[in-house]
Amino acid sequence: MSVAALGKTFFPNENSLPIAHILLRFEQAASGGWPAEEQVPATVNSARIVRDSLMQLCGGNHEAAMGAYDDLMSIKSSELDGAAVHEPEMRFRILCSIKDLVEEALHSNGLDNQFRNVSNVHKRRLLSKLSSACEAYASESRQLPLVAGDTLGAEFDAAKGRLDSKLKSASGSMNVF
Repeated sequence: MSVAALGKTFFPNENSLPIAHILLRFEQAASGGWPAEEQVPATVNSARIVRDSLMQLCGGNHEAAMGAYDDLMSIKSSELDGAAVHEPEMRFRILCSIKDLVEEALHSNGLDNQFRNVSNVHKRRLLSKLSSACEAYASESRQLPLVAGDTLGAEFDAAKGRLDSKLKSASGSMNVF
């Protein structure tokens, strides 16, 4: 939580706040895997704590939080922290966090709050971005060597369906020139 509070002063400057690295450490700590000498057991609420910390760091913006996860997922296995990001159990945990972030945005009116003072174009862009992410991450979930990957893929597909429905509604209410 302290990192999230301090990080708000540096966000979104990637040079002064390496958010993908911080997010990986959040996920590792929540899973009990970091720091290695501590071995803190993961709790049921650990995923929620990570999401809340990230959302606090990103100023409550789901688009910025999704961007942070996209940056984390794009780390190549040959890069610093790449081996940790590509370890199947950690990858699964990160994908679950992404799915939960999307679900939270859909169910807690998070998107509606962000849409309060923005144009229809911005609404459609964000919905489209989240929908595309769900499609990509559903495919990636199914490629994991874990049985639960197929289930997670189906959950991403369901979230994509709900996002597409919202996108269709946003497109239908848009004025045509």
